Amino acid sequence: MNENSKRNALVKGTALLTIASLVAKILSAVYRIPFQNMVGNVGFYVYQQVYPIYGIAMTFALSGLPVFISKLVVDSKSEADKLNVVHHIQQSLMISCVIIFIGLQIGAQQIAFWMNDGRLSPVIASVSWMFLIVPFLASWRGYFQGHYMMKPTAYSQVLEQFIRVSVILVVAYLSVKMGMEPHRMGQFAMLSAPIATLMSAMVLFGFRRHAKVGKLPKLQPIPGLSKRLLLEGITICLVASVMLLLQLVDSFSVVANLLHIGANEIDAQNTKGIYDRAQTLVQLGLVITTASTTAMLPQLVSTIREKQINRYKRLARACISTNFGIACAMSAGMFSLMAAINPLLFATPELSLTIAVYCLSVLVASMILVINTIFQSRDVYIPTIWAIGAAVLSKIILNHLLIRSQGIMGASEATILSLLVAVVVMTVLGKQYLVGLVNWSQLSKLVGISLIMWIVVLVTRNLTQSVLIGKIPFRADVAIQTLVGVVVGVIVFIGLALAFNALDEQEWSLIPMGEKINKIRGEQK
Repeated sequence: MNENSKRNALVKGTALLTIASLVAKILSAVYRIPFQNMVGNVGFYVYQQVYPIYGIAMTFALSGLPVFISKLVVDSKSEADKLNVVHHIQQSLMISCVIIFIGLQIGAQQIAFWMNDGRLSPVIASVSWMFLIVPFLASWRGYFQGHYMMKPTAYSQVLEQFIRVSVILVVAYLSVKMGMEPHRMGQFAMLSAPIATLMSAMVLFGFRRHAKVGKLPKLQPIPGLSKRLLLEGITICLVASVMLLLQLVDSFSVVANLLHIGANEIDAQNTKGIYDRAQTLVQLGLVITTASTTAMLPQLVSTIREKQINRYKRLARACISTNFGIACAMSAGMFSLMAAINPLLFATPELSLTIAVYCLSVLVASMILVINTIFQSRDVYIPTIWAIGAAVLSKIILNHLLIRSQGIMGASEATILSLLVAVVVMTVLGKQYLVGLVNWSQLSKLVGISLIMWIVVLVTRNLTQSVLIGKIPFRADVAIQTLVGVVVGVIVFIGLALAFNALDEQEWSLIPMGEKINKIRGEQK
């Protein structure tokens, strides 16, 4: 394959992988809305307590390790060397995952005890089976991506999510019909993970047979592989799973701290289930940034390799400003509309302010993804490792302090502050790689525009509510409030951004529908 063919394959493959990732992430977030509506707050709590274990494993198998492995495959000279790399890593992963599987099986009761709910033990044991399939998923997705073949990863990713979501919703429906106890329902729902990953692995096996992958050569030692796996591979995985890591801290500490301040067990679990609604909204809020940074990374790496420094800086600046602007607008929009979004999606308006505060993490988490993309393009990993470690440690400490002083609102505040700690650590330790890439005047302008949008949307929602209240069913009322608020917010943000020239032509082109906005800009000049 010549260089032009490789470049074309990479562009097409990246586009396919980005679309598949978007579909999978939307599926992974949206199904929780009907699921929560069916099983209620306590059922949702049971599922969400154990979900981070699944989420972290799939992040490693899908968006973390395959990226790292594909880089090693691309750098390998012969097919035998490529297979040698893949099987070395698969072997290491198998050992690690078998240990994790045994640990979860044997330690399920102890982990459930640490989560202050012994009935979670079978739910934890159910999800553990997927770890036996993760090594195959990660290694062969990486192998195919290293050959510029993105279809195996894309198809297996979408199929995995579709099967998992289908099983979960069927379980939820049957649990309601049969009056199943929430923890029993959670056990069956979590079996969706090993079932879906097994089907995903079968898709990869089919592609492997079709590609006629050669026989495994005798394994040859690869100097420095373990160090690179721990440094580069794990860093990529940690960033991709940063929100899941904080959710895992919540699984161990939110209920415990609520019980400490006097809540009874049912109330604590119910409150945690309502609080967990925010994670669905944040996951949806991060879809655009995740897709944007995924698509931008190959371009940044290419400009570095070709020593096009000025183009690299333009792309990096555009990546920072566009993602900051979108995330800022989304955070402000969700904050102003949460009193309508919460009951619209989840039937009740409970803890809307707590969820709204949590959703501000869309902005901070987006910046972590963007900064890491810039670091990753320069093969810089240490600042990110320290930053994620600092975020998790901060979350542990802050949950203990803030939940005990402020209740469940403290958990949302702890998440925001922990992510801010990560951003500060990344920018301090990696400041030499960010010099000249941050336009503070532009970012301040985007913050100001988002604040104005927030006020306008909030006033619009209140006016819409005052007109409709008592005239139509409640859920229809909040649906109209949300729809009107979103439309007004988009118009206000785009209008002000154009009026104050907050984004240039290249930056608008990186935003969905941005080309049409550029046409409007051209007509205005």
